[in-house]
Amino acid sequence: MAQGRAGGIQVFPRKGIILNRWGHAYVNPQPGFFFGVNGKPAPRDILRNRPHGRIAFANTDLAGASDHRNSIREADRAVKQLL
Repeated sequence: MAQGRAGGIQVFPRKGIILNRWGHAYVNPQPGFFFGVNGKPAPRDILRNRPHGRIAFANTDLAGASDHRNSIREADRAVKQLL
């Protein structure tokens, strides 16, 4: 981003996204991640309920159990959201 001549923010086209992969030992969901807090939706539901532009999130940690079945389900859900 850069400041425009009139003081507004200009967003330049993205050339790529950096994705960091962490092992599951680094995943530490905070209270409210799976079920929400104070009537607000859970962060994982915000990520899973619909794509964000052309990006859909799929991760076994969003499902709450890191196994191959949930990885397949998460990937299937995310792809269907984008199609």
